Parts: sequence; C-alpha cells; structure tokens
Amino acid sequence: MVVIDFRHHPEGKLVCDSRRKLAGAIREKLGDKVKAVHGAAKGHYGAYGSEKHILAYTFTFPEFEAALAVLARLKFGEVEELNR
Repeated sequence: MVVIDFRHHPEGKLVCDSRRKLAGAIREKLGDKVKAVHGAAKGHYGAYGSEKHILAYTFTFPEFEAALAVLARLKFGEVEELNR
C-alpha cells in the first residue's frame, strides 16, 4: 500500500488533475496488477528529532478505514476516486 501526499490544497484544480493523471498512469502501466483508491483529504504527518537525526511518522487521513474498505472491495485493475 502506498499513500502519496501532494501537500497542496486538496480542492485545487492542479492537484486534482495531477492526482487523476497519476492514478490513470499507474493503472495504464500496471494494469490488472494494481487496485487504487484516490481522493483529497486533510492529512496528518510529522517528524521528531533534529536536522541530522530525524524520524518521520506516517501520513494518515480521516476515514482511512473507509478508504481501506473501498480498496478491499475493488478488483485488481480497478481505480476509484473517493468523493468525501
């Protein structure tokens, strides 16, 4: 599982277009070897430490479990956009 963070305003046209293009390109390249859920949501991430010694913790977003449920029901080769 991969979560990609664009770090832009989730409603921005550029980000939405980029996200859709990326999802389409992944589907085109990997075909029936991948299933994907994409959408826009506020995220939570962070880091501990200093510039020399840093520990980043994972990116999470609200309703992560709902996105996993959608991903689980998809067949390989399917891509779905979440509209929340």
